[in-house]
Amino acid sequence: MIRQEAERKGCKLSQSNSQTNDDDDDDDDEEEEEKRKKKKPTRKSGAEKPKQRGRPRKSPLKEENAAANGIAAGGAGAADAPVQPENGTPKPKRKYVRKQQRTADPPPDEAAEEPPSEAGEEPEPGGRRRRGAAKAALKYLTLLAKEVLSHPSDDPESKSHPGKEDSKSERQTPKAGKRRGRKKKRADSDSSEDKDFVPDVEEEVDPMEEEEEEEDDEDSETDSDMGVHERSPAVQQRSSTSVSGKQHNGLPFSMIRGIWDSAGAYRKFREENHSSWLFPEWLPSTRDWNAVPHSDSGRYVPQELQSAAFSVSREGLSKQDSPQLRLDRFCSLPAHRECWDMVLFTGGPVWALEWCPTPDGAPCRQYVAVACHAGMDDLHPVTRTSSGPGLVQLWDCGELEYNCRPDSPPALVYGLAQDKGFIWGLKWCPSGAWEPPSSNRKASVLPRLGLLAVASSSGVVSIYSLPHPDALLASNRLTSSENNRPPVFKADAVVTLKLGAIKAPRHESGLVLSLDWLPQKPHDVMAVGFYDGVVGLWDLTTKAALLRVREADRSLSLLPHRCFLAHDHAVRALAFCPASRHLLATAGEDRHLKMWDLRRLCDPLMVQKRFLTNEMCWPLTSPGLLIAQDCAFVAKGNQGLHFLGLSTPSYYAIQRNTTVWSMSYSEWLNCVVSADVVGELILSILPQLDHSGPLVKRNILRRFPICFTSMVPREEKEETAEVEEEGGAGVEQEKEQSRKPDEDEEVQRKKGLHLQLDTYKEGVQRSSLHYADSNVKNLGNLEKRSPWKRMKNTESTAKVNMDESTLAALHKVRFSPNMSSHVWLVSGGQAGLLRLHCLRSLISPNARKMIQESRSHFSALHSTQHHTERPTQEQQQDI
Repeated sequence: MIRQEAERKGCKLSQSNSQTNDDDDDDDDEEEEEKRKKKKPTRKSGAEKPKQRGRPRKSPLKEENAAANGIAAGGAGAADAPVQPENGTPKPKRKYVRKQQRTADPPPDEAAEEPPSEAGEEPEPGGRRRRGAAKAALKYLTLLAKEVLSHPSDDPESKSHPGKEDSKSERQTPKAGKRRGRKKKRADSDSSEDKDFVPDVEEEVDPMEEEEEEEDDEDSETDSDMGVHERSPAVQQRSSTSVSGKQHNGLPFSMIRGIWDSAGAYRKFREENHSSWLFPEWLPSTRDWNAVPHSDSGRYVPQELQSAAFSVSREGLSKQDSPQLRLDRFCSLPAHRECWDMVLFTGGPVWALEWCPTPDGAPCRQYVAVACHAGMDDLHPVTRTSSGPGLVQLWDCGELEYNCRPDSPPALVYGLAQDKGFIWGLKWCPSGAWEPPSSNRKASVLPRLGLLAVASSSGVVSIYSLPHPDALLASNRLTSSENNRPPVFKADAVVTLKLGAIKAPRHESGLVLSLDWLPQKPHDVMAVGFYDGVVGLWDLTTKAALLRVREADRSLSLLPHRCFLAHDHAVRALAFCPASRHLLATAGEDRHLKMWDLRRLCDPLMVQKRFLTNEMCWPLTSPGLLIAQDCAFVAKGNQGLHFLGLSTPSYYAIQRNTTVWSMSYSEWLNCVVSADVVGELILSILPQLDHSGPLVKRNILRRFPICFTSMVPREEKEETAEVEEEGGAGVEQEKEQSRKPDEDEEVQRKKGLHLQLDTYKEGVQRSSLHYADSNVKNLGNLEKRSPWKRMKNTESTAKVNMDESTLAALHKVRFSPNMSSHVWLVSGGQAGLLRLHCLRSLISPNARKMIQESRSHFSALHSTQHHTERPTQEQQQDI
């Protein structure tokens, strides 16, 4: 025992001092061999332990070489053993080489017969050759290049065969690291053995990927906009192959994908929540519609006989003539031969505007209801109610299509006169009120166009059943408008919504400033907001005797079944939630934004104090509200149109430097457009806001200018028109900078004298309007186009003179809610001019296919049904 302990200590001493001590003693040789095997149990030869499948040896040292060289080989191995834990190769690289060698899958005999290392290949402390790691890295880069250059359609096949070499190389690409959720779908039979390899490689690649994401906006927008954590292979393949580059009319795939998803969701919503026939007892009759004599119609129509002088310049049409034009009252211009835009003059400042809804796939004409003030300089106090003449104009815009130019200009078909004061708001019944104009009914019953709710200054809301124009004019033997005198009718409302009780009507609530119709069938609830902060809810189908009041003139009035004080001041906007009939959002002049559960009105569900809100919209596919804000109580740089997320972060959709009077959101296009006090129409394509957080970089590239309105003094009209045609604001800024200081001050002084106006007549005598339209047929290369630069300038650095006349202001803008004409947009404002634009660039092949399918379905449905006097049984069941 003493001898063995001494020999063991001697061996340890010889190993630590040097490797030159050669001992020929057989006992010492056996002890050294025993120790080497204990310290490195995995370095066993193939005779002692069968080699693992696909695992090459890490050390070139062989047992046969150790036996041939005696203690020299054993000493070298013993000397390497204590050095390996201190200066050993990092684990990631060892795993890296092992994975690449395992991919080749060499036979066991070749590993045993591995040639010795060359002179230039220095062994590392772990026993691995340095050149082998370099070769493995080169092989990995070669496989990566092949995978990038290969066709993407190989990806599903490679996923179905995880044992192939291509599938492994695809899982190691940096591109796969960018795709969120793809690491969970990695399938590998030896994942337990080389699971440390992939995370280590990702740690080396992640910094480069982050830099690439900062440079590549399209990829980052796609990852953030789609936001799908677990997607099917088909969706993964489509997203990986379609996001690289401009896909449709200059729009990247991320924006087109959002439009497709929103249109599909809205189509499904209309199929489930819209009805074909509702309110069958509210039908128009010839007894209720009486023509107003021309001698009396003058008190209802607007007073202005001719519009202000205006001109239109269009981007992309170089050196075109833009003469000054004037339109007579109730006249219009035909559609432009290339841009398809149209102009009409209503006769007064426009403050209410709505499209008439039609069924999906119905080949019908499109109508717009318009309400304007009688005088251009009229001011109406909101603190008290008033009565007087008012007029609702119904304009026929023709069969607006997405793929062809309108063949006829807009025309005023008839006007609806009423004596309940000026009109602040209009709202059509969302569905179930339209029927074909060729419907056969009794002689006294007219085919119904729709149900229109009119909010007037007397504090009531009147619902009218509007007939088709052809049937109404034929019954009265009248023609369309002649000599600026359109046919004007007075009709009895089918129902009038009033506050109060049977014996105690309430007149202290003031004007009706906001209203909304329940978007889900049977559309039986109407919400109305008043000046004193009260919100009333009316059940339109109630049979309760205490809520139905028959007036002295035999007209029907409804009382609210529920009222509550929503705000301390006027209710400026309200909107129903399209996903639930029990949720209502309100915005008041007290700067509070509240959400209510109509089943429990004691307390609001949410309260936020932000700013003054002019209009509000609740998108179908987004958990939040779109809000158009006033410039009051808002910090600079935070004005415009916001998406206020309820469960997701908020999103700044459109940045403006002035008050946004109106906004309109299109469920078909997932777009929102704003109209502001300086007369600019700005379109924004929203990201997909239905998941956590829109991580959108450079969202300014999602905004597009549609039209700019400017007031131009008469003596500078020709010069400014040329500037707008050649390049817009950019050229004008260069020209302004090149002027001398004295000339600049003189021009500004003259402009101030000419544009600080008091009345409308002074404005039209000294200045004219200029409309600068953008080319919306293609939305590519935005940053290089002058309208986009002008929009960017007005967002931040432009100064607005609030002392100038608001003749260029736009008060209302609306997208068409109908499927066949959903790319059409109408806007109007202080000048009384209504303009229609067609956003053809947003039409995609999916939208065309959807429209064709709806038309085929509508034709097949109505071809089998004969038109009768009464609705069919299927229509009655939808009620």
